[in-house]
Amino acid sequence: MDNQTKKKLKAKGQSIEPSVRIGKEGITPGLENEIAAQLKSKKLLKIKILGRVDKQDRLDVSEILTSNLNCEVVEIRGNTILLYKP
Repeated sequence: MDNQTKKKLKAKGQSIEPSVRIGKEGITPGLENEIAAQLKSKKLLKIKILGRVDKQDRLDVSEILTSNLNCEVVEIRGNTILLYKP
């Protein structure tokens, strides 16, 4: 993804609310299916990770989602991950 596209997606992502929340159970198959369905319909999805997580946990979650769902991470800010599926 080029920088200009990423910039536009970040700007668009600021106005949307997280529609998926990852809790203490982590990424379950049901949650992964829900994320896949929302990415298919919305293309841009904001995910909130609940609880106290460190940077490595956020990176691990984003890597799992991008590899399993064939999507791209636009931005990781705090406990929020912005995903895009073209």
